[in-house]
Amino acid sequence: MGTYKEKNHQLTDPYVTAGNRVYVIGAQNGLFPDEGGHIAGEMAGVWNHPIKLLDGFFVGIRDEAGTRWPTAKAFRTYSFYTEHHYDEAGFQLVRRQFVPDNEELAFITFEVVNQTATPLQLDLIFAVKSDLRPGWLGEETDGQDVVAVRENSLVFNDSANPWSVAVCSDLDAQQTESSSLGCPFETKGNGAFGALILPLTCEAGQTATVTVCIAGSLTDSDRATERVKDGLNRYESLWQAKQQRYEELDNTSKVTVPNADLNDTVRWVKFNTDWLVRDVPAIGNGLGAGLPEYPWWFGCDNGYALQGVLAAGAFSVAEDTLRLLASVSARENGNGRIIHEVSTTDVVFNPGNTQETPQFCMTVWETFKWTGNLEFLREMYPAVQKAIEWTISMAPDGNDLAVGYGIMEVENLNAKLIDTAVYTEQAFEAYAQMSTLLGYEDVATQMRERAEKLREEILNRFWLADEGLYADVLVDSQGMNQHLYLWADRQDKEGRHRAAEEYRSLIDKDAHGERPFLLKNWVISTPVETGIAPKAQAEQLLARMRTPEFKGSAGLYLSGIDQTHMMTISTSVQAVAECRYGHVDEAVEWLEQLAATRDLRVPGSISEMSPDYGCFVQAWTIYGAMVPIVRHMFGVDPLAHKQCCSIDVCMPKTWNTAKLERLRVGENDICLQYERVGDEEQLTIRTTLDWTFQFARPVTVLQQAGLQTPVSDLQISAGETVTVRFG
Repeated sequence: MGTYKEKNHQLTDPYVTAGNRVYVIGAQNGLFPDEGGHIAGEMAGVWNHPIKLLDGFFVGIRDEAGTRWPTAKAFRTYSFYTEHHYDEAGFQLVRRQFVPDNEELAFITFEVVNQTATPLQLDLIFAVKSDLRPGWLGEETDGQDVVAVRENSLVFNDSANPWSVAVCSDLDAQQTESSSLGCPFETKGNGAFGALILPLTCEAGQTATVTVCIAGSLTDSDRATERVKDGLNRYESLWQAKQQRYEELDNTSKVTVPNADLNDTVRWVKFNTDWLVRDVPAIGNGLGAGLPEYPWWFGCDNGYALQGVLAAGAFSVAEDTLRLLASVSARENGNGRIIHEVSTTDVVFNPGNTQETPQFCMTVWETFKWTGNLEFLREMYPAVQKAIEWTISMAPDGNDLAVGYGIMEVENLNAKLIDTAVYTEQAFEAYAQMSTLLGYEDVATQMRERAEKLREEILNRFWLADEGLYADVLVDSQGMNQHLYLWADRQDKEGRHRAAEEYRSLIDKDAHGERPFLLKNWVISTPVETGIAPKAQAEQLLARMRTPEFKGSAGLYLSGIDQTHMMTISTSVQAVAECRYGHVDEAVEWLEQLAATRDLRVPGSISEMSPDYGCFVQAWTIYGAMVPIVRHMFGVDPLAHKQCCSIDVCMPKTWNTAKLERLRVGENDICLQYERVGDEEQLTIRTTLDWTFQFARPVTVLQQAGLQTPVSDLQISAGETVTVRFG
């Protein structure tokens, strides 16, 4: 049933089976332990945001040997479903989870394989613990759940709310309203227990199958009951639809390079990212940040993640996510500021860190470049305009160095930060380009001038020549000293005395006024990541970031002073930074560190915190998986509205071949196949639409009749395949 990743150790680790409406989170051994921090012990289970449906379900077996509650011996992740494998005397049991698209449903299928020469008879016990409760920051009172038997189903209702969940099987089942069958598992919350008793007969050497459907409703139990019956009738068509969509996802932006780990990482990260798409009708559809802790939507995370999503061809996800962020931000802030996060219960927890607003502007323009959707750009332009105005208003000195918290959210560091400054410069450039396109040339001219001046401020005021690095922050010295004392004392208390001394060494008792401070957080690479750094400065920074001062065993440290934590985003940004200045071999080394953390907790997935903790699947990982390869090694810079792509191929020295299939740019599908023979490099291009390709290096078109004169622009007709030679 397709390729899979298997694990048979540390099966207390989590897993997810996800649709955009419902997902199931449990342990790989088949149980549902209490897990999570945002709602203590409640982040696992079956969720139908903005509410939770079940704490979990537990499988019992009753036969002539008695009743037992086994745990799985192996776990498998497939692209869109999961399996638990149990070994029992005389038979094997496989439990499969599948969640369809756009439905408030989840399915659990059991396959019993009789390995004996005689018929097998047993009861499967499907024990359910409900927990109908609101999501994080939900204001509703969580009432006690009650369970009833209705039409061969178990129906659970929250006594204080109209929420309901129904459970039904495609096999005639007995139902019980209590845990009298001896289910030994308890969970937190105000849920109720119920069970379906599923009698199975399996002939010698044969397989018996039974499917259970779970259906949720935010409004009433009748709706849940209708859905669960209808879901069972449509199981096959729902499965086929999701299977077909995942095959399309797999074959879009398909990367084949001479590094099997990177190929596998790109493939699985596309699947991982799709698991995080959340559709909550009262709020919108968009890419959530991570599971189990952050199923909701973030401005910062999507500023990175959507760049990878676009390179993967998921245009509607990018557009919908930006619409959601713009809509909620307009309602919550009303001044152009983009929110940091909004829960699935529609509560904004943080109105926005300063860098998130320019990141939003950058991402709107990047989305338009890939899609060519002029209506989307017109729709987003007013939000971008207000976002730029708000960002400018946050610069008290009139130099566009906005004040506020940045990506790192360092305690008390509410100041002029490098990441905010860099992304503001990029936002000005993006706003200028969209203004030109929409006919506001006076605005475009003004923004280009501001971008140039801000770029000069960044390169002159943040650059520390003696260090060969950019500073993290411009801030008042005396105020900064207080923070440094605090951070140093904290490091000492945690036994990290080297880091404590380094913080103390930054204290400048004689200084007055604003000056740059180097805290060695990963964001000091943002001028190089975006390409605004002069080459000489970029080379110095990149060389130092490759040393053990910044490079850990599983990626780039979040802080070169603390040297404790690593994240997929810090490593991903560093890979992009290397690519920006042609260091693609070094970028591959960073990507290999990223790939090495795949499969450690959840088969097929990379954890948020490297190597294997935090959220077990994280959205911004796709930034590192897709952007270095697609945007920089294949060198694709799309302008879909012009039916055009710029190509600046820069492949690692060890890659003599590389292929990128079904790359979506606008309505076009493009295939790029690279080959190096000796000192010569060739690129074969196939396109489904008439398209223009612009090359950073002149190319010669290879034809049967001979060679043409080198050109920089090339028109390729729909369905045509053309091979060009560089140089």
